[in-house]
Amino acid sequence: MTTLKSQIVLVSSILLCILITLVGITINRVFEDKTLAKEYGIKNQLAGHLNAAAGWQAIERGLGATILGSAEGDTSPLFPKFIEMGKKGDSEVIQAKHYADKLFAITQNHSFDDKLNKWLEKYGLLKFS
Repeated sequence: MTTLKSQIVLVSSILLCILITLVGITINRVFEDKTLAKEYGIKNQLAGHLNAAAGWQAIERGLGATILGSAEGDTSPLFPKFIEMGKKGDSEVIQAKHYADKLFAITQNHSFDDKLNKWLEKYGLLKFS
């Protein structure tokens, strides 16, 4: 029969192993949560830039329709504002692309990058038209 001292050492060793395992699981979850928080922060910034670009695009379309409706073309006093709105929208799109690249570096998720590229293609076609 084993002594009381050896039984205490055995139980203590088992409890220590369980404790180490639980601490390891907790640390792993903390790192996963930190990665998710960083990913969601970047997605939030990306969505903000895309929303801003869509807003500038709507203003740009309104100014373009007004310029075309007045039949003044590039002699319209609104034409410089039209160009300015286009530049602001383009800068928001560039910033959105920057955050999309950051997001891709973290997640390695191609589906989101593909969706953004499709959106950029449609945006380019709209600007071309």
